[in-house]
Amino acid sequence: MTFNGQPIGITPPLHATHDIEIPHDRSTLPPRILEALDAALTAQEAHRKAFAKKSDNRAAIEETGQALTQAWNHLQDLAHSTTETSKQHHREAYAYAARRLERALEEAKAAVHLLGTHALLHDTAANAPGRIGIDRKSRTKAVAKLRCLASDLDTLAPAPAIDEQ
Repeated sequence: MTFNGQPIGITPPLHATHDIEIPHDRSTLPPRILEALDAALTAQEAHRKAFAKKSDNRAAIEETGQALTQAWNHLQDLAHSTTETSKQHHREAYAYAARRLERALEEAKAAVHLLGTHALLHDTAANAPGRIGIDRKSRTKAVAKLRCLASDLDTLAPAPAIDEQ
């Protein structure tokens, strides 16, 4: 699993390319940042089309270039001015995801316990006909693997605190 995003570049006129890596799930960005990013990308596409369509139409190229520069400046200003809001947004989203992970681990532990119980009961029925209950002397690899999996789930660390260095 990778946490890397999708690299994009925004190149306003007379600027070097500004490389940004955005998450694959763009909805994880704060709404105002996402809106400004979309506006900058839309302005860049309009500028590229104006340049490709008629490169001799200086007015259209300058107009779309100026719009792109304004959109980029707005995105940068917004990113700088909303740092605390962005941190709060991501802190809350992280807490929500950590709680989902905790719940998923509990559900996984319950599922592994159920799998192990049924595997033991199946093994008992197959190797000790007429026995009631579980024969703990299991002879199957499935039970051994489920015991390992249960042990791994029990030792899995919870999500670290977001501010942990």
